[in-house]
This record gives sequence, structure tokens and C-alpha cells, in this order.
Amino acid sequence: MFASVDDGLGNPFISRSLKAMDLGGGVTGFLTNRIGLSWDVRYFRSIDRTFESGLSLASEQLSFWRANMAVAIRLKGGL
Repeated sequence: MFASVDDGLGNPFISRSLKAMDLGGGVTGFLTNRIGLSWDVRYFRSIDRTFESGLSLASEQLSFWRANMAVAIRLKGGL
């Protein structure tokens, strides 16, 4: 997971790559033979709790949820 913080003027204050994990799943359902809907929900969390921010050591764990919905189109002939 890439995390960065700036000072409000666009100057990077902290910029780090953190080890992270990703759990989630999804489902796709077709309304017709060719058109359907796809849903996906994922949870991301950093594994590292402590990292150096340049001025001090920070002890924060980053985590967030993400949900997506999309239109699925099945092409004629398939793969």
C-alpha cells in the first residue's frame, strides 16, 4: 500500500510503501444473455504499524473499505 501526506501546498511530507493485506469478494449476475451487473467489496489494511516519517516514528495502521459496481458485457462467441 502506498501512503503519502503533503503539507497542504503539494510538498510531500511523508511518502512510504507499506506491507498490506487485501480481503474481499464479488459476484456477477446477468440480467440477459449479454448484459449483467458485477459487484465487488474489498477491505485493505496495512500490516506494518510503525514507520519512520522523517521527523519521528508514527504508529498508525491504515485501513479502508472499497465497493465497486460495474456493467458486465458478454461478447458474442466468448473465449
